[in-house]
Amino acid sequence: MFDPEACGARCDVCFLRDRRSGDPVPMEWHDSPASVITGAPREQDVQQGRPLVGRAGQEMEQALQMAGVQRKHLNYHFVVACRPPNNDLKKLITQWRAENRRREKRGEAPRPSPMACCAPRLARELTAVTKVIVFGATAQQALVPDYIDDHTARRKSVWKDANGALLYETCSDGMTRRIVATPPPSYVLRKPRWRPMFRRAVARAARWFAGQLQWIKPEIVHNPTADEYVAFVRSLEAADFAAYDTETDHLEPMIANLRTIQVGTSNKVLVPQILGTDGVTRYYSDADLTRIMEATEWALCQSTIRWVGHNASMYDLQVMERAFYVYLGRPSVPKLAADTMHTHRYVDPELPHTLGHVSAFFTDTPAWKGDYATKDDHELREYGGLDTANNARIVPPLIAAMRYHQERVKAQTIET
Repeated sequence: MFDPEACGARCDVCFLRDRRSGDPVPMEWHDSPASVITGAPREQDVQQGRPLVGRAGQEMEQALQMAGVQRKHLNYHFVVACRPPNNDLKKLITQWRAENRRREKRGEAPRPSPMACCAPRLARELTAVTKVIVFGATAQQALVPDYIDDHTARRKSVWKDANGALLYETCSDGMTRRIVATPPPSYVLRKPRWRPMFRRAVARAARWFAGQLQWIKPEIVHNPTADEYVAFVRSLEAADFAAYDTETDHLEPMIANLRTIQVGTSNKVLVPQILGTDGVTRYYSDADLTRIMEATEWALCQSTIRWVGHNASMYDLQVMERAFYVYLGRPSVPKLAADTMHTHRYVDPELPHTLGHVSAFFTDTPAWKGDYATKDDHELREYGGLDTANNARIVPPLIAAMRYHQERVKAQTIET
């Protein structure tokens, strides 16, 4: 029987020791620099004596195979080597906390958590591991302790973050470790709509580990001169399409003040800032601002440029209508070739449709959707530039997905 205590675990003081279901489960080692870590064993893991088997293991292996990776290419570990009763680690932690409160009232020292008791054993197993996929919140916290949300003190959901899969790079003891965090395959079994995102996240991890992420940071021009801006928007008529976006000071478009307008392609975006985040700072003279707004009006409303935008048929359209009236004294309505939010609703109706999610699904963009309210002017322009470039980058894969979906619908119609 596997003895985690012989590998450094503090089983003598572990709250789980007398409550575990079955024997501890050892790691599965393939002498690889890359590992998969998940929270705790499940019933089939205990029965077979190795990690990630059963339906969850099959779900993981399918995702790995689609990424060109075989099971034998990775090692497999648990944060906690023993199975909690009914596979419910969360309930066990609640009971552990309750016992520590009782111990505190009796003046006794608290007992360490099961994760802390197993941490030395896990650290020893990972000594030579430089690449890690962590499945679930428990594994994420074990490898990246500071990922807990400071405002709520609750673990952030990976799916609710910008990228579906969170990428970390940590350095300790002279070793750099790449870590990808994603929900566990058991989550996908409960909520199948997340299966495409899970598989893309695993494939993204494989590309990152191999140094093959398909991401090149776009050129973002902060506060171009009026001449530069006019020349650039004129040049966009020769592009297949262009993207635009706005940043404002309010969620309600009809009362929002325009802070930035950004226009560009997947590789280059110009971001003139109209109003500082302090609500006072101006970056252009009245004459230059008028030229920028006139060029924007021509580009969005009169030119032959095929514009795309994310939710641009609603929010950004109303923002720009108001801005043209405020700065030029006349109403003008932007034209749009495609709203990528609506296109994604057609392609993947069950998944979230925010730009962060769609970009994470179709591209290798790093997470850029942070706390909008805390950004200074430079960060706001950078944020807007990435918004626009990523919006442009999702267009080709969205078109391909839409055509594939249409062909499937057509084939099903013919069959029936």
